[in-house]
Amino acid sequence: MLADLVNTLLGWVAHYGFAAIFVLMALESACVPVPSEPVMVYGGYLVYAGHMTFLEAALAGTLGNLAGSLVAYLLGIRGGRALERMLARRSAREHLEAADRFFLRHGEAAVCIGRMLPVIRTFISLPAGVARMDWRRFVGFTLLGCIPWNAGLVWAGLAAGPHWQRALDLLHEANYIVLGAAGLAVVGAYVWWRVRGRAAAPRGTARDERGAEPEQVVPAEEQPARRPAKADAPAPEDSGGAA
Repeated sequence: MLADLVNTLLGWVAHYGFAAIFVLMALESACVPVPSEPVMVYGGYLVYAGHMTFLEAALAGTLGNLAGSLVAYLLGIRGGRALERMLARRSAREHLEAADRFFLRHGEAAVCIGRMLPVIRTFISLPAGVARMDWRRFVGFTLLGCIPWNAGLVWAGLAAGPHWQRALDLLHEANYIVLGAAGLAVVGAYVWWRVRGRAAAPRGTARDERGAEPEQVVPAEEQPARRPAKADAPAPEDSGGAA
């Protein structure tokens, strides 16, 4: 049954090329369990055979993932938890719950890392929408995960050539360790870049978080003498509400 479905999908890819890859990858990211590995690895074989370029195959998969992810993200915003519960009753409940737990555990980074994990990548956009993750960060993390994943699958099919099915078997046997490590490296590089950018920020005129100049401390010996007061004025209450 599954083999017949995969053969049908690959027939579409062979016939329609870029458009078929785009549509199938969009469906996979919109909570429809379409197997992305055979589609993209076979796309790599088509690159080997000269039917499309590497950029075309990788771009079709990435744009399809982004389009489908945005659909699931918007559904999550509109439907909220009620939509999640409805889908859980009508589809694979454990898969949707696994994606939800993964997002709650890892936060926004789950949108990137989840792109390289089976099952999780199909549903990860829905909990991101339910959590109302900022759409710009959602798009950024989605692309950050989709680009290396799709490029890696296309490269595997291209490198294997006529033996692309063997490459697909090796991917399953490796349990995505290599591509998953690549995805973690990408996330680590992004975090390092953000931390390094903040550390390199100019510190010429330090300001506090509200944008005000810090109060200058005058040494005691330079402060003018004060006249004795009848009573000390009460200290102002802290506006921050600290205990």
